[in-house]
Amino acid sequence: MKLAGIASAGAAHRKRRRSDSQQTRDNSGAPLMRRLILLLALISWSSAAAAATAPVFVSKWGSYGTAAGQFLDPLGLAVGPDGSVYVADHNASRVQKFSNDGAFALQWGSSGSGGGQFDGLMDIAVDAGGNVFTLEDANQRVQKFTSGGSYVTKWGSYGTCDAYFSGPSGIGVDGVGFVYVADDGNRRIQKFTASGNFVAKWGSWTDPCWPGEWQDDWLYPTDVTGDLTGRVFVAAAHSVRVYSDAGDLLTVWGGPAGSGPGQFYYPHGVATDGASQVYVADMGNNRIQILSSSGVFLTQVGSFGAGDGQFNQPTSVAVDAQGNMFVLDTGNHRIQKFSGAGPTPAIRTTFGGIKARYR
Repeated sequence: MKLAGIASAGAAHRKRRRSDSQQTRDNSGAPLMRRLILLLALISWSSAAAAATAPVFVSKWGSYGTAAGQFLDPLGLAVGPDGSVYVADHNASRVQKFSNDGAFALQWGSSGSGGGQFDGLMDIAVDAGGNVFTLEDANQRVQKFTSGGSYVTKWGSYGTCDAYFSGPSGIGVDGVGFVYVADDGNRRIQKFTASGNFVAKWGSWTDPCWPGEWQDDWLYPTDVTGDLTGRVFVAAAHSVRVYSDAGDLLTVWGGPAGSGPGQFYYPHGVATDGASQVYVADMGNNRIQILSSSGVFLTQVGSFGAGDGQFNQPTSVAVDAQGNMFVLDTGNHRIQKFSGAGPTPAIRTTFGGIKARYR
């Protein structure tokens, strides 16, 4: 079983000084640069303030069962670039695809070890091109599909060498299309191209295929994802560990176990949005935590239960381009959708455009 975590966020304000003789003034006589800095600060503040508002429950779908739109211990969830929602339906050995509002679209898979079949379906990820990647712990492999469920390729088998797995638990992609696997039994992260070519690994193992010990105090990873800045986020040991895409440990958020803001108890899923905010499925605390890109706690949602906005072991979380948040409420065999999880595309685009024009 995989576990993941979510984190919270904050904002920084920088001052720039220029002499009056260097400032360009507009027709009203006010320094243009000073007005620009004020505008940037307001936009940045608005983005952070919006993110600090707890997500609002929108809808839910799913129940226990094997029919279309029902689930049997689902463990992984991902959102495609078109807003479609994909679920790794663990005990039903299938992938289900839904519209952004929860309408059933299609499903694929059955129990087995052939291409397009599943055994121990643990997690799912979707890249910017709509390619779907699934992870199985019993078949010890990754499979790649089109967005319509057509089988493309697979890689992996049991072992400790490069591109081999031992009970893998989580899969994620970064902004440039690399695929990362939380190789739980081997206590490491492995990095691949979208075609399955091995790129790198990091972690701790003494097998001849993994000589030496990693400098990090490594424990079993449960989920992994990347963001648009080249950072990799790993849920492990009641914490979220942040690495470079080369495997260098940058920082650790959380730990030891706890229930306060920014603390985690068996985090099981981790995700990022277009603003590099980090979302953690804090499974043991039955909540989702949202952190800034620097790890500052922003807000949270959830408590134990079966009501709207409550969870029973949330194992996975994902965010679409509009800032809607989707939570895989595994113990309740359902998906919940929330609005207001992240800054809107308009704010991100406006801020990015101003930076590109005036930096």
